[in-house]
Amino acid sequence: FFFHPHPATPDAQESRGLGDVYKRQTLYFLMSWIPKLMENAGYDMAVGRDAFLLFNLGGVIGIYLLGILSVKWKLTNLILNLSIVSAISMISFALIPNQLNLLFILILIIGILQQSAFTGLYGVAAKAYPTEIRSTGVGWAIGLGRSGAVVGPALAGYLILAGYNMSANFIFFSIPMIICGLIAYKLDID
Repeated sequence: FFFHPHPATPDAQESRGLGDVYKRQTLYFLMSWIPKLMENAGYDMAVGRDAFLLFNLGGVIGIYLLGILSVKWKLTNLILNLSIVSAISMISFALIPNQLNLLFILILIIGILQQSAFTGLYGVAAKAYPTEIRSTGVGWAIGLGRSGAVVGPALAGYLILAGYNMSANFIFFSIPMIICGLIAYKLDID
């Protein structure tokens, strides 16, 4: 795990909602497009539904995993590491599109990592704001993050229309995961 010895700078404090924007782009891309991308890759609809189920099952597991890990390690470091490994898993998923059993394992792992990192952002947002403005600050961070929930699936739709396949989309959307992890790390919040 990475450790950051210095307190968060004012610039880092201003980027609270940006991590949520990037994370939501990838989360909502995956939640919106997994079944269709699997179909476009030559699998039948049932495979797409199974992949979607595994991604969301991974999310449930990931939330519990985050709860266990956040007791032992700094939350922003966890988000960084979960985001980086999620991005690596997405790139791995993109590079092995014809091995269905491995794809199912990877999509479960991506769900665990991606959704636990996403959930951790709520804790970071709550700790980033002083008590007297916490609910407003968290609301603004979540609201700003919602723009990623709109942009991510729309951007994926344009990429698919432009002819980019499942692998290209997974690689492209691994980038926001890395950016979000770096933003969370820079915030340096326990």
